[in-house]
Amino acid sequence: MRCMFNKVRRGLFGRVCLGGVILMHGGCASLVFDELSDLRGGAGGAGGAGGSAGNENPRISGAKFGSSGDQIVYGAVIDGQGQIVMAGATLDKDMQALSCNTTTETSGLDMFVTWVSPNDLTMQCPMSRILGGLNSDVPLGIATDEKTGGVGIAGFFMSDFDCGSNMPLKSKGGRDVVVATFVGNSCFWQQSFGDDKDQEGQAIAFDSIGAAYIGGRFKGTLDFEPPLMNTDPDGFDAFVAKLPSGGGKTSWSIHAGGPGEQEVQAIDVRGEDTIIVGGRFSEMIDFKCPTPLVTQDPANDALFVAFLTNDATLCKKLVKVAEGPKKDSTPISLAITADGIVFVAGGFQSRTLFPDVPQCKKVNDSEAEDLFVAKLDLDGNCIWSQRYGDVDPLVAEHQRANAIAVDAASNVYVTGEFNGSIAFDKYNAFQSRGLADTFVVKLDGAGKHLWSEALAGSGNEYGKAVTVDAAGESVFVVGSFVDGPLTIGGETLTPAGSDVFVAKITR
Repeated sequence: MRCMFNKVRRGLFGRVCLGGVILMHGGCASLVFDELSDLRGGAGGAGGAGGSAGNENPRISGAKFGSSGDQIVYGAVIDGQGQIVMAGATLDKDMQALSCNTTTETSGLDMFVTWVSPNDLTMQCPMSRILGGLNSDVPLGIATDEKTGGVGIAGFFMSDFDCGSNMPLKSKGGRDVVVATFVGNSCFWQQSFGDDKDQEGQAIAFDSIGAAYIGGRFKGTLDFEPPLMNTDPDGFDAFVAKLPSGGGKTSWSIHAGGPGEQEVQAIDVRGEDTIIVGGRFSEMIDFKCPTPLVTQDPANDALFVAFLTNDATLCKKLVKVAEGPKKDSTPISLAITADGIVFVAGGFQSRTLFPDVPQCKKVNDSEAEDLFVAKLDLDGNCIWSQRYGDVDPLVAEHQRANAIAVDAASNVYVTGEFNGSIAFDKYNAFQSRGLADTFVVKLDGAGKHLWSEALAGSGNEYGKAVTVDAAGESVFVVGSFVDGPLTIGGETLTPAGSDVFVAKITR
């Protein structure tokens, strides 16, 4: 297994703390995949020739964003005007690398929100911008607002923050939750919540009337109305809150506390009826559910999905997705179709996937990480699950899903990273060129492989977001790459530090 990050990049990608901020859960892991031992000679070559078998040749193009400093992207969506909007954090002060800004007085980690043309993958001005204050500012979630056609971000800041309103928000100490929305070239509204402890917004979603739903984790007190209080002096509690269209006082909020830690990492909305949240917990989690979830062993943690009513008065169901020892568990990702089908993706090592659901249960009893994709109905019942890993079951390299999206036909798209090789079935597999490579795979609603691609280079490439245009014709993969050039569609992109890439795949 190879894990080659320097101090700065480990702060951006792994477990080392940079300026008091841990930017990503997880770290290096390895994997083993059962049931595919006959594929040792069947993997695609460098760059992944095997993954597109049986499909027409795709048209692939790419672009990079960044300069001498380090950048990492956390998410990307397509807004109401069809523009790609990506959000992340940068250590660089070269404004033109990611934004239309010309000057800045910020320091530490700063947010970037960058609009990119879906046609030629060029940065769009004047809207693209870098946001930040005198300390670290990080956007961990991004979503499209169907009502306004704009986007919203959720994250945290540590001193002051202004998305362009000229009325800066001031932190109350530690990390405070921040929410900001944008319409066209302007900041629409912004709000912050917190006290002198640490609070982080990690996910955001909008319903059809423009209400915003945010989730994350917190210590101390979140100054919602009424306030949420974490009584555990050591661990984080999870929270979910609803903000009305245009911002303002919270319509409602709910938190899951108790022994151990709880956090919300993903959120989506089904009309105005059901809120679906996903995340991680240790020991126990309870969103006022009829039956709380507990881990079988207090030393374990687990991934969960919760189905909440829109007024947060009722938790319809809590689903345990995977359980295992406290490692560096991969954050969970989820997406919901218009007809209420929920797709979930992530990674699991030394864990059991859907331990309480026989038709979806899969056991990975090694410390090697596999990626998974699963389909649930709106009642929380698991319909199917898929596990993907290395071609050779004797090889221990890691596979991880970082993001998921769906199209209007209920097809599902997943992106992430893999070391060594990855096999989606007996005929579609890839071998990495260097260290970690990016994959993107399309499955139909029954979990059947439709096509897959690898975005490969000699260094590390991490797929962090995937999104699909309204027509379902083009898929956009957004990620970060470092340690060597990345080739996309015949074009070689060379990073100066850790840079951001955007790849467009049209079939």
